[in-house]
Amino acid sequence: MARDTAREKLNSIARDNSTDFEKFKEDLLNIAKTTLSSKLVTQDKQHFAELAVNAVLRLKGSTNLSYIQVIKKLGGSIKESFLCDGLIL
Repeated sequence: MARDTAREKLNSIARDNSTDFEKFKEDLLNIAKTTLSSKLVTQDKQHFAELAVNAVLRLKGSTNLSYIQVIKKLGGSIKESFLCDGLIL
């Protein structure tokens, strides 16, 4: 009963921002920042949230996260992380 009541409440307050790109992206950023709050990148969560959201949005609906490659490089600062438009090796 508690599960059904909770589900009903969540459904009643849920918003669908899929038709408004800016609100949809803002929702994704909020989700990413919440997730990053408990990680080592807490201080830079805005930067990494934007990187993650922009990477996922570039998939254009695909759910294949293997299309997103993370290349680790020794040295430098974590703040120097960036999203590359493309890379040919």
